[in-house]
Amino acid sequence: MSDQFNQSLIDGNRPYWVWSPLIFTGFYFLPMIFNSQFFSVSKIAVSVIVYLCFIYLYFKAANAKGERVLPIVVLMITLCVAATYITPGTQALFGFIAFFCGFNFTAKKAAAGLLVIIIAVLLAAFSFNFLDWYFIAPPLIISTALLFMGQAERKDRLHAQQQQVSQTAIEQLATIAERERISRDLHDVIGHSLTPIALKAELA
Repeated sequence: MSDQFNQSLIDGNRPYWVWSPLIFTGFYFLPMIFNSQFFSVSKIAVSVIVYLCFIYLYFKAANAKGERVLPIVVLMITLCVAATYITPGTQALFGFIAFFCGFNFTAKKAAAGLLVIIIAVLLAAFSFNFLDWYFIAPPLIISTALLFMGQAERKDRLHAQQQQVSQTAIEQLATIAERERISRDLHDVIGHSLTPIALKAELA
């Protein structure tokens, strides 16, 4: 199925799939807002840079067609895991990666992508001492849900793509049928016109 699917998220007629989810990236900044005493100016600056890098990769992924998104997804996961050293707000970003896995990959590869994301969340939690359900549970639950949403959007796009192919084939067949009808009509008219000419020629 992957070779039949060569679309990017941004190709669709629903731009809200690209822009509106970015509202939820605001959760990334919650730890800085509610625990500002633990964030120095340099940490805040680095956190903002990480966020901007993620947004850049997000739009790169939204423009990537099919499985070409893979290296971008790998970079996004790596960025989120590494940036957890600075802020636990990265837990809000893993779900976006899961959506791209669901949208751009077949079901089996998407499931493998979700497994990698789960491992990445656990790795970040273990590496930077965030071993509590407040950090681990939300990204795992949201990533799973968004993976299925990505798969649903992929199926809708595939269905629309197949309908378009079928419609194009029908239009081509109709055009061929019309040409054949015109050809038959011309043949009949010419044949009808030539018959009396031939008779008159014989009489003459």
